[in-house]
Amino acid sequence: MYWNGVVERLNLTAKGSWFIYLTGSILLYFSITTTKNISRNEWILLCGMVGFYGWLINIVIFYIFDLLDSGDSSIGGIPDYFMFIVGPVTIAILFLNRYKSPTKLIRVILFSLLSFGH
Repeated sequence: MYWNGVVERLNLTAKGSWFIYLTGSILLYFSITTTKNISRNEWILLCGMVGFYGWLINIVIFYIFDLLDSGDSSIGGIPDYFMFIVGPVTIAILFLNRYKSPTKLIRVILFSLLSFGH
């Protein structure tokens, strides 16, 4: 009985969650296998930093300001966390793997500003 409620609260079978799982898995695969310009230690550090900020933004948008609702608005399911943590982490890693130049910091700052402004 108890575990049925837990599994239900995870919202694993939410409508449209298959798309989030599919794109997140593809992005995660490419971010793991494409190590062109960053090392494994940088990869792990980026996962921690960007994942934390994604999780923080998830809390602010979904729970504090209630600006966006995905599925049941009173709970946060796995698709929400997958979308707000795995997505930004993998996109940031793929972006940083793409660019390696002296102006890398400027591009990263512009990319970050555009990402937050979107």
